[in-house]
Amino acid sequence: MNNEIIYVDGLYSNEVSEKAPEWILGSLSIQPMKLATWLQANQKLQNEKGYIRLIVKKSKDGKRYISVDTWKKESPAPVSDVQYSLQDIDPQPAFDLPEFN
Repeated sequence: MNNEIIYVDGLYSNEVSEKAPEWILGSLSIQPMKLATWLQANQKLQNEKGYIRLIVKKSKDGKRYISVDTWKKESPAPVSDVQYSLQDIDPQPAFDLPEFN
């Protein structure tokens, strides 16, 4: 995971009034020219489907901000090229096998 915080310029998250209905989760403000400029400059942040994923966060001093979600799924470990032979296998099992008659 990349620890660098990439702030979104021109898109702002606002607190929701306590009087707002529960189905209102948040509100956003947009400065179109700033956001358009930021999007143009940050096209490289698009994922393979063309999206830039964002996260709404709260800073230590309680202010809300929006940053780019830079988390990426880890690639699976490469398959090892190690070759095993019968000599590598312990002939004694680690447990007792039941006897069948």
